[in-house]
Amino acid sequence: MQYQDPMSLHRAPSSRSVSQATSTRASAIDDRLRQAEAAWKNKVALENGRRQDAMARARYYEQASRERTAAKLRAEEAESQELQRRNAEETLNRIQHRRSNSIAMSHRMEHLQNAEVKAADRKREQLDEKLYSSAVRHAQEINGRRNSLAQQRSFRQAVQEANIRQLEKTRSTLTSRILDEAAADHQRFSRSGSVTTTMTARSSSRAPNHVAATAQRAHEIQELRTLERLRKINEEEQRSQLALAKKQEALEERRQTKSVKELEAKSRVARRDKMLELTARRHEAKFQETIEVGNRVAAFNSICRANF
Repeated sequence: MQYQDPMSLHRAPSSRSVSQATSTRASAIDDRLRQAEAAWKNKVALENGRRQDAMARARYYEQASRERTAAKLRAEEAESQELQRRNAEETLNRIQHRRSNSIAMSHRMEHLQNAEVKAADRKREQLDEKLYSSAVRHAQEINGRRNSLAQQRSFRQAVQEANIRQLEKTRSTLTSRILDEAAADHQRFSRSGSVTTTMTARSSSRAPNHVAATAQRAHEIQELRTLERLRKINEEEQRSQLALAKKQEALEERRQTKSVKELEAKSRVARRDKMLELTARRHEAKFQETIEVGNRVAAFNSICRANF
């Protein structure tokens, strides 16, 4: 629709007025356009401001939510770390307590083992002392028996020597008497003039004395033979008794040596069995301690893996 000036109905418009009107209309249009543009810009700016405010508010809320979440997560993490630290400390305390208990137990076991070893040593010493005292007593008895046998042997030898000397003395006395009588007879025979006369005279005058002397000499010879036989029998008896005493002494020595050796072997076997038993107990205690330590380490590792 074209704009028509009311005055144009009455008069013809001039070019100036037409240009003026055109410029007026153009300026009005420009004003409207500027106003519309300004309004649109204001509206856009308002919308942008509202949008920016909403975005800033959303960012603020999001940042606050993130901070709250991060603070909550940090608090939970700190709490979990504190809980893990407490659990680890409690676990370490339990492990240290058990380790101290195991160490104390091992010390007690070692003390008991040392006490057992000392008791075994004391028993072994007592047994050794008993064995030594019994061996000394047996040796003293053997020496006493040897001395008594030696005394008996020396006494028997002295008696035997005395008997032999007495026999030798008696034999020498009898021999010298017989020789003296034979020499006297020889001298008498040599001084006589005739053997027949002398024999007749002697047989007639001294027949009873000659018979008595002959009987005496025969009795003395018989006594010498009896003494010699008794001496031989005594010597044989002494030799047999000496051999029997030697045999008995050897048997007693062998028996005492055998008993001492048996006692020593029994003591050695008892000591060996006791030491083997103590060694087995010690190894078993060490093995149990190693197993307990391994179980504790495995439990600690499992707790650490579960917590961390």
